[in-house]
Amino acid sequence: MTACVQSVAMFGAELWWKGDLAQGTIGRANELQLLVNQEARATTGCFRTTNLGALSMESGLRAATAQLENKQRRFGLRLLSLPQGDQAREVVGAPTEIGRRLKNALAYGGQTEGTVLLEEPETLDAELLIEELQHRINSFEVIRMQDEQTRHSKFRGVFSWSPA
Repeated sequence: MTACVQSVAMFGAELWWKGDLAQGTIGRANELQLLVNQEARATTGCFRTTNLGALSMESGLRAATAQLENKQRRFGLRLLSLPQGDQAREVVGAPTEIGRRLKNALAYGGQTEGTVLLEEPETLDAELLIEELQHRINSFEVIRMQDEQTRHSKFRGVFSWSPA
């Protein structure tokens, strides 16, 4: 759904997106955010009353403004990766409005999205893991044998049969 709907809705955003608080794009960003919220509800099956923060975390969709800014940054990087002498490369930093916007998008040094690990992952030692599993299996066998002995001792007197 994201590949089809968002790509059509954000078509050409590299050129028309002027920034988060720029005049003329605020309404468009709000419309796109409503679309992202609808996509998140459709993919997760959550109700309309679900908290939007939890909804975006659960669905894995990013905010519309973050997607638009990332799209513009990637476009600027793509232009700069063209070979030397290519005229399209000269758009970044040109004295035009789009040139300034692309230059600002690439020079953005503020907060960007990153991956956050909640806990430091442990390195697994295979030998220790095998020893721990063997210990658990052995303790499970001991418990099973004790239960079996207890069960037999309880029913020993109940089911005793002697010929009369």
